[in-house]
Amino acid sequence: MADWIVVGDSVLNVDNIEFVERYTLPNEVIPMLKIYMSSGKVIELTNAKAVGLWNYLDSERLKFLDLDNPTRDFSGT
Repeated sequence: MADWIVVGDSVLNVDNIEFVERYTLPNEVIPMLKIYMSSGKVIELTNAKAVGLWNYLDSERLKFLDLDNPTRDFSGT
């Protein structure tokens, strides 16, 4: 079953997310997410939408690929 969540006024299927990058612009404090979908589409979210999606992903213990440990960790789910 697909996992859909509300992001602002939109709904996002989080099962199609391949990679998420969290960042802030230089000299800014606004949280931003760059979301890479399996379809190849890239979505950028800011402010509360970014924080809400990041908190959801973090609470689900999804760990994405990184340079130090190139494996996914789904032990917490």
